[in-house]
Amino acid sequence: MAQPRVTLREATAVVAASLLLAVVMTWPVAPKMHRGARVDSTDAMYAMWNVAWVARAVTTNPAGLFDANIFHPHKGTLAYSEGNIGAGVLGAPAWLASRNVYTTYNSVVLAGFMLSFICTYALTRRLTGSRTAAAAAAIAFAYAPYVYARLPHIQLQMTFGMPLALLAFHRAVDRPGWRSGVVLGVALAIAALSSAYYGVLIGLAIGAGAVFYGVRFRLWRTRQYWIAMAVAVAVLAAILLPFFLPYLTIREQGFERTLDDARRYGVNWWGWLASPVRTHGWLLNPDFRGVAFPGITRVIGGLAGLGIVLFSARHAAGIRNGRAHAAFYLLVLILTFWTSFGPQAGLYTVLHNTFPVFFAFLRAVERFAILVTLALCVGLAFSVKLMQERWQRSGGRAATQRIGAALLFGLIVADSWVAPLYYPDALPVPRVYHALARAPREAVAEFPFFYRSIDLNRHGQYMLFSTYHWQPLINGYSDHYPKDFIDMLDVVKDFPTDPRSFSLLRDRGARYVVLHLNWYHHERRPEIEQGLAHYVSQGVLRFLDRDRRVDEQGEEVFEVVLYEIRRYPEL
Repeated sequence: MAQPRVTLREATAVVAASLLLAVVMTWPVAPKMHRGARVDSTDAMYAMWNVAWVARAVTTNPAGLFDANIFHPHKGTLAYSEGNIGAGVLGAPAWLASRNVYTTYNSVVLAGFMLSFICTYALTRRLTGSRTAAAAAAIAFAYAPYVYARLPHIQLQMTFGMPLALLAFHRAVDRPGWRSGVVLGVALAIAALSSAYYGVLIGLAIGAGAVFYGVRFRLWRTRQYWIAMAVAVAVLAAILLPFFLPYLTIREQGFERTLDDARRYGVNWWGWLASPVRTHGWLLNPDFRGVAFPGITRVIGGLAGLGIVLFSARHAAGIRNGRAHAAFYLLVLILTFWTSFGPQAGLYTVLHNTFPVFFAFLRAVERFAILVTLALCVGLAFSVKLMQERWQRSGGRAATQRIGAALLFGLIVADSWVAPLYYPDALPVPRVYHALARAPREAVAEFPFFYRSIDLNRHGQYMLFSTYHWQPLINGYSDHYPKDFIDMLDVVKDFPTDPRSFSLLRDRGARYVVLHLNWYHHERRPEIEQGLAHYVSQGVLRFLDRDRRVDEQGEEVFEVVLYEIRRYPEL
């Protein structure tokens, strides 16, 4: 059976449908492109900073990509957490056009959903030959409950790399050779650079698939098959090596995810029924851990499709290599479902000990659930394909079939509906940050300098504000913290009342200090202001700017002050 040929008309329709669905299913992201985001979440603030930094770096100074403007004077700080290179590249056009962090970030959000739809459509179109089946699977995967539950984490919205890599893998299985190997290697690299977790997951799945299909079709006997796989690995390594080396440096500094870390982030049984989708609320149990429910249509349609195609030769006849594909995706489903429970279930421990270089960077085991959903969406495509064939054999009318397809799409959308998303307006930007943008390039320290482990994530807001000036920032929030950053917290938090804090700022080359006075406890604020006034009178600090804003009720929204350190006091 020849592979289905996708016409320009079909491709155009798929892209248009992906855009329409992205706007509708993520409402109100599109109308709030330049001013909305999950600013209630410091993880989302980190993601906005991250995407903007990468977009800016790749368009102005690619060589300095990893030398992000946090934890100054440390270098390579982008590698302290996931780099989100793929998301930043996707956001580069919007950054160049707008220089707006919100526009850039939201363009990536919409692009992630669109690309997930397009890539899943292409994968299942190749496997089933059916436009309707491919469209159903594309909606189901692109708008899976799993993705909605993780909106503040931009890398977890980059699901498109997995169906893209699987599409390239099936192409390599069907037409092995060095060309298909290059395409597979590039697709795997795109998946890994878009999300490190997803790159590891799909790499493991395709590694298992290479063995499975090699044995199933006796491809292991053919030279071209091994050439394709070897070239894919070589291309993947060549692309990823420059991006991976900074993470090896961080690991040498002691950063590593242990099995104990992973135990806290596995899914329990109730987590497999947890979902943010409105129609799934009746399934939620208060004892859930993780959010992994794939959706009712995906579970029923996916398991039915995989099971029927695998165990019924007559029904599998309409899908090229259908039984092999069903067996492979059912294997992926079972293994990733098992792994998602974490080290206590056994399989994750085996993988962690077998591939320590990769698993040393993983912690959130629940993310294996996305591959369960993808496998179910492939099975759903099989179910739709089987229903189409049965309808055609019974002589059903084409118009009725189109109505049935529309109802199916509506059912999948209802099984995915979360809109309108909670998407508040952007944080007001104090004008001191615009003043910093015009100032000579020197390091900035922001206060309060959050020091408790539970509050360290609040430095993420300073990072978001830094996108307005891009000065080096002594503050930072990430998965990894430099030892000297942690060591200085107990002293620097008391700036300016503790003279030793000036010494720490001097060691880090600070020239500017920004203080959010409204964030200090009301009993401590007068002490802070008196300390600032004292050092201004001594010529240590020079006042540069102040911005205070109140709401309609007269309540203080913020009061932010900017000072320049003219000289450092003697201790």
